[in-house]
Amino acid sequence: MNKPHRKPHFLSAVLLLMTGAEGLLFLLMFLRLHPGELNAFSGASLVALLWACAAALLFAAGVCVLSGRPRALVWIDKTKRFFSAQNAWARWLVPGFLALYLAASTGIIKLWGAANPLLVQLAEPAGRWFFLAAIQTVLILVFARETPAFRGFRKPAALILAGIALLWLLVVSTRIGLEPDNRYWNVAGVPILINQLGLILFLALFGIFLYGLLSRKPTINLHRREILLDLLACLILWVGAAWFWQQAPFSNSYFAKGVFPPNQDFYPYSDAALSDLGGQYMLIGKGLEYPYFTEKPLYALFLGLLHHFVGQSYLQTTTWQMICFAIFPVLLYILGKQLHNRLFGLAVALFSVAKEYNAISSTVKISVSNSRLYLSEFPTMILITALAVALVAWFKRRDEKSAWPLVAGGLLGLAAMVRTNPLILIPVGLIFALWVYRRRLKQYWAQALLFLAGILLVMGPWLAFNTIKYGTDPFTYKITAVIQTRFFHREQEPAPTGIMLHDGIFQRKQLVNPADGKPADDAPLDARTGVVSLTLGHFFNNEIKSLFTLPFMLYPNKLPIVLDLPYWQEPIVWRGELPVSTFLAFVLNLILIGLGIAISWKSNGAAGLVPLAINLGYFASNALARTSGSRYLLPADWTLYFYFLLPLIMLYENGAHLRSTPPENHLGEKDNRAKARRSPASIAACAVLLFGVGSAVPLINLSYPELYSRQQPEENKSMLLSNPIALTQAGLPEQVKLLMQKENALLFEGRMLYPRYRDFSLNGETGLILTVLRPELTHVFIAVNPEELTYLEPGKDMIVLGCQRDGYVEGLAAYLPGQHILLRSTNPDLIDSCP
Repeated sequence: MNKPHRKPHFLSAVLLLMTGAEGLLFLLMFLRLHPGELNAFSGASLVALLWACAAALLFAAGVCVLSGRPRALVWIDKTKRFFSAQNAWARWLVPGFLALYLAASTGIIKLWGAANPLLVQLAEPAGRWFFLAAIQTVLILVFARETPAFRGFRKPAALILAGIALLWLLVVSTRIGLEPDNRYWNVAGVPILINQLGLILFLALFGIFLYGLLSRKPTINLHRREILLDLLACLILWVGAAWFWQQAPFSNSYFAKGVFPPNQDFYPYSDAALSDLGGQYMLIGKGLEYPYFTEKPLYALFLGLLHHFVGQSYLQTTTWQMICFAIFPVLLYILGKQLHNRLFGLAVALFSVAKEYNAISSTVKISVSNSRLYLSEFPTMILITALAVALVAWFKRRDEKSAWPLVAGGLLGLAAMVRTNPLILIPVGLIFALWVYRRRLKQYWAQALLFLAGILLVMGPWLAFNTIKYGTDPFTYKITAVIQTRFFHREQEPAPTGIMLHDGIFQRKQLVNPADGKPADDAPLDARTGVVSLTLGHFFNNEIKSLFTLPFMLYPNKLPIVLDLPYWQEPIVWRGELPVSTFLAFVLNLILIGLGIAISWKSNGAAGLVPLAINLGYFASNALARTSGSRYLLPADWTLYFYFLLPLIMLYENGAHLRSTPPENHLGEKDNRAKARRSPASIAACAVLLFGVGSAVPLINLSYPELYSRQQPEENKSMLLSNPIALTQAGLPEQVKLLMQKENALLFEGRMLYPRYRDFSLNGETGLILTVLRPELTHVFIAVNPEELTYLEPGKDMIVLGCQRDGYVEGLAAYLPGQHILLRSTNPDLIDSCP
């Protein structure tokens, strides 16, 4: 039986009809709900008229094409030829449309403002129309039209999209992942706005245009030129990202309090302070493991070395941190080029640059992690991305005896020394490799042993150092502490270092709920639903909150306005409610992600699924630690926009037939890879290098001499009283003598950090607060007149005389020999009130 004949351009006609009809329907619904809006705002009637004309024109065109009108069919043919690769201008159409869109959106914001009430209200029906039309177009292009570029991806794409749809229905029906937990359940990820996406794609296309100009000239050594162009692209991305991030406005946040007098600087707080203190204690010879037995030795070492070489100024230190962290877009460029081409690599890299700029700008509104903060998520993301590059290289060369499994293991070990979560990627990596080598198990065992050897070579020296010194390792201590406090509601055991941290200074007080009795309505989620449901809920919450990284609305397109939406409100009140336009945007984004996974899989085999494995593994580790959302998303949220951008690039390349690498170069690189074989000597050299990197952490940690451990009371007293400034202070010697007779009197020398004049949480008063490092972590409060404050150079020696209070020392006098500054308390009752 013959198949029924379908009219030419049938799918185009259906798409035009549906898009036009939907545009008219959404406009009529808006006018019915807001009948007076058109008269309230100038230009509103013109907007509505243009909208109606565009929708009606599309609908009429669909009717004409479907009815077979000759002129309509000719018009469709001409339009398709205009957009096809046969047209020499085809590759310029998309950049041209992007440029027009960017100019128009910028003009609208400048003319009417980002918070214009009419445009905010129009954003909902316009978003419904736009995102629904985009969904229909993508599905028809991929699954209905005979598009050669997508022919091999349809079956896996259909399976993946069906799986995503089932998971979505599971979440919606069970509410798992939408009902908030009462701890470590955080806000959505940092968003990229739709006009920023347009700029990203435009710049990526412009970069490939420049690449085409630079590679046009004939050359004998094509491979060498390709390497030089890649190095140039990496350098531009690195320098450009570092410069661009430093332009982002940065303000007070939860993890960086400030700015405070006398230095008009920030100081780290909570987890950021604890990360920094490890490096600070290393500088005085007590070690990275102080004060709380850190499981982040590599990042603490990095911060300590930054302070050693560039000083203690927060903005100066984080500027150099940004320069180092700007390697992240370079790694994404390399990964994108590995799995597709340069255009894709540029798009992913530029997306990450824009997202980090938004993250830095967002610190004043939401709790995020970025390159301006002393938090471990960003360096973890860098190392996990480098791990993805190594895994892709390994699985693409799985028939070779290469050092890539060893390198991958070493990078994973380094990531685990920055944050504990990557430890779960060890079994994930082994299981994934087992699937890759499922038909060659003998070869698998050799590769798996190399992978594990890389991890052990890097982590082994630090584990041995801590086990010998403390009888345990920080990773076991951290995992045990997480289980005790977050699931069994018990107090965390004291750190093996013996240092006690006072609540309210640098960390939030631990929440411990009783485990017996009937749980209340506001009890922890695990007490009401069970640990398994709680863990699964956090896993889905990670995935859901990371979707907000992708564009999900047409307007407003100013970041501060977007961050006022319920998805970023604290305490967490959002439980899955979405406007229709946002729901359709999520559907579109999930479709694109599913298509990206299918394309990457079919084009690269198992190597194309490496970002997916990292996404599932890392978010599972977050869930097992009862954390989700916000800064906890950062190390793996790049995997979503990685897959999101791939089908967009493929759609463009399918229309323009653009290549960012000449075909002959692909062949040359493939031939070179086929000839490349790693000798045992190169693997051994790599192993030695990894062991050297791992050993450097404890060796550098032990290289600093120990300071302030042997206090000299008489010498400290002499320096405090005999300096020229003290000699001019009337009554100071008598006050020192009286205070020294008190039982709680304390005289010590240490390294002064984080000077800030502000209210003090432990006594409710306002004064100068100093963190002074000695074998004990000491917080000093001095009541001083703000008019007498002057710049205090942090990181220098300080001699303090004061009274030991509950959790802090109230200082009577403090002397900085390096600056010849004497601070004296204005509290007249200090001596009498000291026990």
